[in-house]
Amino acid sequence: MARPARKVRSAPERLAADLRGLASAGRVVARSRSSHGEKYVVDGWPETPTGNRVAVRTVWIVEAGSPPRLLTAYPA
Repeated sequence: MARPARKVRSAPERLAADLRGLASAGRVVARSRSSHGEKYVVDGWPETPTGNRVAVRTVWIVEAGSPPRLLTAYPA
């Protein structure tokens, strides 16, 4: 017998927190410097609201005197 579909609420705050966590705990796979700052490509496995883990690649830039800023995130 099939299980009924589980309704999961959207959790944008959780997603934002998980992506920020990748900035410090993820695996840096590339790094480059430009006139805009230091760019980092970081991979990680955040947990979804349903409990699954998904591979995510994020790209961050660190400008002088500023905290890391997320440029993009996508499935890896």
